[in-house]
Amino acid sequence: MMQEPEKIPYRPEPLGRHSVVVLAPHADDEALGPGGSILQHVRGGDAVKIVIVTDDPAQPEERKRECLEAAAKLGVKDVEFLGLKERAHDAALYKKKFRAVFESAGPTLVYLPHAGELHPDHCAVSEAGLAAARGMKPPLWLAFYEVSAPLARVNRLVDITAEMTMKQNAVGCYKTQLAQNDYLNKICALNRYRSYTLGKEVIYAEAYFLARSDGKDFGPPPGWGLKKSPLSFILSPRGRGKGEG
Repeated sequence: MMQEPEKIPYRPEPLGRHSVVVLAPHADDEALGPGGSILQHVRGGDAVKIVIVTDDPAQPEERKRECLEAAAKLGVKDVEFLGLKERAHDAALYKKKFRAVFESAGPTLVYLPHAGELHPDHCAVSEAGLAAARGMKPPLWLAFYEVSAPLARVNRLVDITAEMTMKQNAVGCYKTQLAQNDYLNKICALNRYRSYTLGKEVIYAEAYFLARSDGKDFGPPPGWGLKKSPLSFILSPRGRGKGEG
C-alpha cells in the first residue's frame, strides 16, 4: 500500500528561476491561482508576462482596470489581453494565439489551469495551452494550477505563507467579481488546506502538477506507477480516470 509521501509532497519546494508566462482564462484567475508563486518569481527577478485570454462581456473596461491594478500588486507590468470571447472555444485559434505568445515571450515556465476545472474556458485554455507548448524547443515546463476545482494529482507544493497578504490584496482588486461571490475567502481556504502535509510553519500553499511539454519528465511522487504519459491524466478528459475531476 502506498504511503502518504508517495501520494503528495511532504515538503514545499518553489518552482525556481524562470522566464514566466501565465495563461489566465479570465481576469482574476492569475491572482486566484498562481498569485503567490508569481510574487516569488517577481521577487527573484524573473520576467513575468500575464496573458488574459477572454474579455468580460458585461464590463470589459472595468475588468481590465481591475486586472492592471491586481497585476501591479503582484509586481507584474507585462499584461496582454487577447480579447477572445467567453465560452466560444475555438481550439485552433487558442493554440495559434498561445503559440505566438510563447514564441515572442520565450518562457521556460508556463502557468495554466488544469483540465479538470469546472469552467469550460479553463478547460479550453488548459488543453490549447498544452497543444501550443508541444513541439516548442527547448521543451517548456508547464505548471497546472487550480482555481474552481482541486487538482486530483499534485507533485509540487509551494509555500506562499509570506506572500499570502499580497496575494489577498491582488485578489481584492477584483471588486466586480467579489460582489458576486466571496472568492477571496474561498481561495484562502484552498491554499490553507494545501498546507496540510507541510508542517505547522507553512500556513498557506499553492498546489501544482508540474510537467514538461514533451512529457518526458514530470517529477511525480515515487510510487505512482503511471504507465501512460502523466500528461494524459491531467490534461485530457479522455485520459482522466474515474473520479479524477
